[in-house]
Amino acid sequence: MLLTTVVAALHEIKYYQNYVVEETFIPLHAFQKLIKEISDQYDVQDKDGPMTKFRWGKDAIFALQAVTEDVLTMIFEMTYSAPANTTD
Repeated sequence: MLLTTVVAALHEIKYYQNYVVEETFIPLHAFQKLIKEISDQYDVQDKDGPMTKFRWGKDAIFALQAVTEDVLTMIFEMTYSAPANTTD
């Protein structure tokens, strides 16, 4: 019983992970290229170490893309509803 519940939960997690990756407005490769292009302009320094470039993990890029798309959607929604709220 517990094993089937765990397996079902794992399948659900996999489903939603794939859903998030496939259901994006901005193509992943283009967003990844933009993030790397912006972050290459900056250097980071480890504690008492040499200056290096940013390194992005797959999950970090997915999270940044999800937040970026949410913010853009919110801005578009506010822009769309703004003319409806004006009184003439």
